[in-house]
Amino acid sequence: MKRKKNLAERNRTPLVSQSFIVTFFRNLTDAVYKAFASSMIGSFFTGSDETEALIEDSVTATSVNKSASRFSASNFRYNLSSAVENSGIARLYTAFIRMLLSKSLRVYGVFFMSFGGYGIISYLIKKYAIKTEEDLLKNIIIFGFMLFGGFLLLFSDKKLSEAVKEGKLSGLILFKLFGLREVAVYNEGETDRRAMGAFTLGMVCGLLTLITEPENILLPLVGLIFLFLVLYSPESGLLAAVIGLPFLSTMVLVATIIAVTVSYFLKLIRGKRNFTLKASGVTALLFLLSLFFSGITSTGGSAGFETMVVSLCFAWGFFLSSNLIRSRNLVRSAFRCFMISGSVVAFIGVIEYLLGYAPKKWLDPVMFSDITGRVVSTFENPNVLGEFLITLLPLFILLPVLSRKVWKKNGSFLLLAVAFACLYFTWSRGAWICAVFSIVLFAMLSSKKSFSAMVWLLLLTPIGVSLISSTEFWHRLTSIGNLADSSTSYRVFIWRAVFNMISDFFGSGIGIGGEAFSKVYIGYSFAGIETAPHSHSLYLQLLVEGGILHLLFFCATVFFVLQECISKASKSANKRARYLVFASACGIVAFLVMGLFDYTFYNFRIQLFFWIFCGFSIAAARNTPQTQVETGVSQQSVYYGSAGRFEELI
Repeated sequence: MKRKKNLAERNRTPLVSQSFIVTFFRNLTDAVYKAFASSMIGSFFTGSDETEALIEDSVTATSVNKSASRFSASNFRYNLSSAVENSGIARLYTAFIRMLLSKSLRVYGVFFMSFGGYGIISYLIKKYAIKTEEDLLKNIIIFGFMLFGGFLLLFSDKKLSEAVKEGKLSGLILFKLFGLREVAVYNEGETDRRAMGAFTLGMVCGLLTLITEPENILLPLVGLIFLFLVLYSPESGLLAAVIGLPFLSTMVLVATIIAVTVSYFLKLIRGKRNFTLKASGVTALLFLLSLFFSGITSTGGSAGFETMVVSLCFAWGFFLSSNLIRSRNLVRSAFRCFMISGSVVAFIGVIEYLLGYAPKKWLDPVMFSDITGRVVSTFENPNVLGEFLITLLPLFILLPVLSRKVWKKNGSFLLLAVAFACLYFTWSRGAWICAVFSIVLFAMLSSKKSFSAMVWLLLLTPIGVSLISSTEFWHRLTSIGNLADSSTSYRVFIWRAVFNMISDFFGSGIGIGGEAFSKVYIGYSFAGIETAPHSHSLYLQLLVEGGILHLLFFCATVFFVLQECISKASKSANKRARYLVFASACGIVAFLVMGLFDYTFYNFRIQLFFWIFCGFSIAAARNTPQTQVETGVSQQSVYYGSAGRFEELI
């Protein structure tokens, strides 16, 4: 029966493949892809090796590489490394970590029982002796969890190191998600069962809740443990920042990046990490330098300087990401972290819309009165949420394609559907356009066969949209460019004013920061739009803040990032790695297209997200297995792709 079915399929295949329509589209596809592959644009985006050769001979790269080589071979570096490793702080840190890992879980149970018990006593004192009017229900819940968790830990005599290594959840979080090596929790010493110190510490913490909230004690303890983890593995801190980015405050993220940087430099000094400076790194350094000067010369004064410091810190995330994600295992860990972060944000957004909490303040009340609201999730603006989602959307599309197990594939489809739903409920027209653009680009980079599908899709889209889309969606989409929409007219008048500003500050810029922009903008604004927080365009904002060189350095950086991604992926023999690099590159393109009509760096967290994502894309490209020249795989394979079976990624 199976042989007859295969024979029937083979007999039917020539009829289809030799039909006029299929032949026409196949020839058209071949012509388009070959023309693009041999064009100047195609050569630019696959000429990473030639670019690297030029950059390596440049003054900046030569001086930096020579300085790095001299430092690595110098006695100063050796002496500095020895001083760091043999310092009292380093010995104290090592002893403290070994002490924590050698403690029995029963000791930790004693700590939590003591903390929770004395916390309850503090609660009773505050309620009945001091007679406070505060709502203490939250404290009771926290203490109850401590008592319950501590009670369970009392029945285990395992060392913490053994429990972490053998535990499924801890192994999933520390080893698979954060990329920590198992040797990090190895401890060959005997189990320490002494619990008096733990009991005393728990008692002190519990009594301190008389004057402060329990979370004000727990969070510093968690932060201290996290700091120790980052000092051992800066990669773990970076990946934790990826997961926590949508949920943490700007200053917490600044502290995290600083901690990761300190740990990275300590590893660098000791020769345990490397610093790679290629084309994108050279232009990124120049961009950071330009950013620094635009901060110290900003007309916004101290506010501009503060903005510059945060922007420098977050832009440095590009170098951290591209240098710390140095293996395929870490690339997979980073991919998982981005997907977890994006999935939680998308779920929150969908729930926000379904429960009716989506705000309406970003909608024209006359034109879009039928829309119930625009979701913001953990961000404060629907457009910012859209920028976050469109960058990750190509990675979400990879999930069901690359998963082989049925339960993973079904779960991946669910996550993809939630991501699309959340993006839809942002009602961000720019994000919708960029999402479609990135999906089309990703499909065309992945396989030549997608071009024919795109042509058919283009022909059928008007019919499909008219049949299945809601009235609100169609009304919102067709309002693009309509000056009757207050949002559109607002942007147009701001752009006109900014162009006038640029004519006066084309070379030097006005300096970085919202204060600087507001001070200068008011002198160029049109009547009725005298105040604006920014220019509503990433490229106009960079130009007006730092001048033409500032913009050119940024554009050169993202160009070299995309060039290296596409060039490396085009030579890859690994389907999984190739498609991951293509997806991340398309996410960057979507973000950059969104920057044409919105200032995508206005939110600091999105700044950090973009630079870490760019570094992740570079790291994924550099860790892609490359095909040797004699295999015959040319750079044009980037356009032809493969439709074979994918390997599992997650």
